[in-house]
Amino acid sequence: MKPIVISAIVIGLIAVVGVGAFFAGSAYGSQQAQNTRAAFFAARQGGQGANPGQGANPGQGFGRPAATGSIKSISGNTLVVTQQDGASVTVTVDAQTAIQKTVSGALSDLQPGERITVLSDQTGTSVTARSIQLRTGTQTQ
Repeated sequence: MKPIVISAIVIGLIAVVGVGAFFAGSAYGSQQAQNTRAAFFAARQGGQGANPGQGANPGQGFGRPAATGSIKSISGNTLVVTQQDGASVTVTVDAQTAIQKTVSGALSDLQPGERITVLSDQTGTSVTARSIQLRTGTQTQ
């Protein structure tokens, strides 16, 4: 074989190995970042390991932030939360919803104008609260 052909094959193999190593490193880094995020949120939400809410306080820490703002209205087990951008989010409270204050709270503790953060299971536009955090001292008028 001619040296040019051998050089081209070697360069091609080096390029293939390099691209493969790049993508393998990217996948590894992405997985590490995901594991770090899961551990961080598990620690912040009272869970253990990579499954928030599965630790010492089952049911605590489930969900993702779905609404943060002021309670506009309450009707039965439904809250309307006005967010900082003015958008309204309708939130359903069920038997599994944890309503949190400095101490445990109840739906009756929530009043229009109070600032809350809702963590939820969300399917499409339907929001069912899993945890509501009442931010005391931040009531709006």
